[in-house]
Amino acid sequence: CACLVFLENEFAGFAERHEDDKLVEILARTWPKMSAGGQALALAMAPALPERLRRLVATAVAGG
Repeated sequence: CACLVFLENEFAGFAERHEDDKLVEILARTWPKMSAGGQALALAMAPALPERLRRLVATAVAGG
């Protein structure tokens, strides 16, 4: 739940202050900690994110 709230409300602001590589690393470490349902919800939310953030999520989910 916290990961989904972060993606929806805080990820964009956080991403402004950090490099892409660091963000992918954080997302990749967080992804396996989420339930399958949480992962599905995160992927469903991804299209609403700005292009850069969608790309970072896709990269992290694909294994970096």
